[in-house]
Amino acid sequence: MSVTLKVLEISAEENGTYYSLLPPPAASGLTVSWQTLDSQKSGRDNNIGAMFRDKVADKLPVEISVPYGLTSADFVSIHHIIREGYFWCKLPDPTTGTYHPIKVYCAGCKPPIAKITEFNSSGEPSAWIYDAFELSFVEM
Repeated sequence: MSVTLKVLEISAEENGTYYSLLPPPAASGLTVSWQTLDSQKSGRDNNIGAMFRDKVADKLPVEISVPYGLTSADFVSIHHIIREGYFWCKLPDPTTGTYHPIKVYCAGCKPPIAKITEFNSSGEPSAWIYDAFELSFVEM
């Protein structure tokens, strides 16, 4: 019996087919943290000097270091998912200690091309490999 290990997967739908973005041992390229969003009402009471907080929400920002070697065909599959307004991302959640999907949007992606691997009959690039790059997702 063989098991496919998964670290981070993305899908256009919560119950859809998930695309494995970071297979092991690439787990070192994944950083999941959390941020607390405060309202404008948070601050200090100047009369007594006490701090007060009006917490609005907790969010999970996700930073992914995609290793060298992603092909242009692989990136097309990823891009079709992350270009939408939101998508689903299965990942290890440090706040719950579980592996589950969260609804996210892509906050940043700049994939640099490392090398052209194929050219078509017109001399135009038809396939390439990307250098290592960063992806940023934010929980909705």
